This record gives sequence, structure tokens and C-alpha cells, in this order.
Amino acid sequence: MSDFDDKLRQALENGEPIELERQETLREMLAQSFKVQQRWMVLFLWVEAIVICVVGVWAGVRLYHAQDLKPLIVWSTILIVCSVFFVLVKVVGWQWMNKYSILREIKRLELQISALKESRRPEGDA
Repeated sequence: MSDFDDKLRQALENGEPIELERQETLREMLAQSFKVQQRWMVLFLWVEAIVICVVGVWAGVRLYHAQDLKPLIVWSTILIVCSVFFVLVKVVGWQWMNKYSILREIKRLELQISALKESRRPEGDA
């Protein structure tokens, strides 16, 4: 089990109230995305975003210094494609982080339901 599962189970066993309204910060979501089983995918997205950003900046500089029409069209096309791919990588990464955030919330609710079920079980049932 993860650290989150252990803390949640301990809080439920001790009868401590659990904050359901607390929202995770972006920093916490980002840190959690590197702790999942498929962290290679997160690393791949980061590397891809950095490469796309570098190529986009390079194309922007070359576009700025372009004198003729043909290089102007080539570098502007490269810059636009890099911008589109950078946005795509950000959207995929954001969905990836939200997926694990939602899974943690579902797990939290499942544990609370099981604890509630255990506490309402009659004494004679085993």
C-alpha cells in the first residue's frame, strides 16, 4: 500500500475526522504523479515537453531573423506545430494528474464506507 493508504486507514481506525473538502494543491498533484507505477510515462511527457519547448524557441528565433518568404513560412509552421504539440502534452499531463487524484478520492470514500459498514454491523454478526 502507499503512504496515502496507510495514513487514511490509520485516521479511520483512530476515529479522526477526515477532511473531504480539502483540495490538493498543484504541487501535491505533481509530486504524486511521480510516485505512481507508471512514472516513466510522466517522465516521458516532461522530456517531450522540454524538447518541444526548445525546438519552439529555436524556431521562434529563426523566424525572427528570417529575411525571405520561404524560411519565414517554414519557421512559422514549425513554431505553430510546436505550440500545438506543447498544448497537447500539457493537456495529457493534466489529465494524468487528475486521474490519480480522482482514484485517491475514490479509495478514500471506499475506506470510509467500509469503516461505516463495520461500525453499524450488529454485535451478533460476524
